[in-house]
Amino acid sequence: MRRTILGAVGLAVLLGLLWFGVVGASGIKNLRMSDAPDGPALTDFPSGTETVYVVFDYLDLAAETIRVRVYDHEGVTLLDRTDTYSGSGTASIAVHSGGEPFPDGPYVTTLYFASGYLSKALEWTVGGADQPPTPTPLPPTALQVEPTSLTLEVPQGGPNPPAQRVLITNAGGGLLLWSASKDANWLRIRPSSGAAPALLRVSARVDGLPAGTYEGHITISGDATVLNSPQTVSVTLTIAPPEGSVTTAITPLSTHVGWVVSGETTGNHFGEEEIRAGFYGGEVYYGAVQFDLSSVPPEAQINAASVEFTGRSAEFLGDGGFWRLRLLDASVDEDWATHVYTDVHEAPVVETIPPPLSSADLGVGVVNIFAFTADQLDLLETRLANKAVSFRLDGPMGEDNLFVWDSGYDAERAGARPVLRINYTLVRPDRSGTLAGSFNRPLSPG
Repeated sequence: MRRTILGAVGLAVLLGLLWFGVVGASGIKNLRMSDAPDGPALTDFPSGTETVYVVFDYLDLAAETIRVRVYDHEGVTLLDRTDTYSGSGTASIAVHSGGEPFPDGPYVTTLYFASGYLSKALEWTVGGADQPPTPTPLPPTALQVEPTSLTLEVPQGGPNPPAQRVLITNAGGGLLLWSASKDANWLRIRPSSGAAPALLRVSARVDGLPAGTYEGHITISGDATVLNSPQTVSVTLTIAPPEGSVTTAITPLSTHVGWVVSGETTGNHFGEEEIRAGFYGGEVYYGAVQFDLSSVPPEAQINAASVEFTGRSAEFLGDGGFWRLRLLDASVDEDWATHVYTDVHEAPVVETIPPPLSSADLGVGVVNIFAFTADQLDLLETRLANKAVSFRLDGPMGEDNLFVWDSGYDAERAGARPVLRINYTLVRPDRSGTLAGSFNRPLSPG
C-alpha cells in the first residue's frame, strides 16, 4: 500500500495553527471530511473510494474569500478551489479521484482565508490508518515577488499617486512569513508584514516635494530559512515640473556641513564625513549645513523646495524621540564655516521644516526628505538676496540617542551629500506691464 504521507505537512500545519492561535477561526467552524455532502465527519474512508467531500460551517462572513486545497501523500494537489462566502451556512465541496479510486494512504486538507493566513487544516486517510506514515519533508519556503520595479508619476503640487500593488507569494512549501521595509520617507507601503500570499500596496506622499526623479527601494524578507530572500522592489517617483519652471539641486561645500558638540568650546567638525544629531555621553550634538543660493536668481518665485539627507550610521540610535530640521535666522549665515557649538546652539530658529522624524524613520541608507510648506517657501525667497540659507538638525535630549547622516565628504568611500532641491519660476513683466512666467503655488494642506 502507498503509505508515504507528507508527515512534515501535518507537523508544519499544526505548528502554524498553534503559532497563529487559529487566526480567523471565528468565521469558520467544524472543518471535516465526509462521504456525502451532508454526511457525518470521517477521518478514514474505505479502499475504492472515488469521491469525498470537504465540508465546513461558516458564520457571519462578509464577502470573505476562502481557498480550499487537498493534497495526496506525494504532495500532489487534488483540489485547489477559491470561493467567496457571505453570511452563515454550510459549504460542501466534492473532491473526485479522476476516474480511478483514491490510492490508499494519507491526505491533507487545508483551508485559507484569501488574506493569507491559515485558518484550518486536517489529515485523513483512505484504506485504514493503522500503518505508521513515513515522513517526507516539505520543499523549503521560497520568496517570490512581482513586479520588482514600479514607476509612480505625478505633477508637482498634485495629489499623491494611486497605489500600485506588489504580489508576494511562496514558490515553495510550508508557511512563509514576510516583512517589508523602505529606504525613503516619501514611500508608503501597507501592510508592512504578513503571510504569503499577500498584496503589498505601494504609493508615495508627495506634499511639498519639488519636481524631479526620486529613487526608493522596498526590501521584502523572510526568515533565515526562506529561499530567495530578501527581494528588492525598486520604485521610481517622477514629479513633473510646472511649465516654464526650473529645478536645481544644491549641495553644500565641505566647509559648510558637519556637526558641533556641547563639550567643545572651540572649533567644529565641518568637512568631516558625518552629520551627527542627538544626545550621547552627556553631550548635545547638532547637525549643521549651509547652502549657497547664488544659482537661484533673486527675483525667482519658489514653487517647491526640500532638503534631503541620507542615513550613514545607526550605531547609537535608541528608541523614542524626534529629529527636526530647523531653518535658522539669516544673522547666522555670515562666517558659517567658523561657527562653534555656541553659535549654532544660540542661533534663532525661524521655522521648523516638516516632518519630524522618529527613530523608526531613520536607518543606514534611508533618505529623509524635509519639504517646505507654502509659508516657508515665502521665507526662503527672502534668502535669495543673501545668497545663503542655514539649517540645524536637532535630536532628542536626556538619554543616549544619536543618529548620523552622511555629509558626502568621506575620502575613503562615496557618500550622499545633503541636497537642497528648489523648483522656481522667473517672474518678469511682459510688454503689457503684467507679470509673465509666474506659477501659482499650491496652498499648504490644512
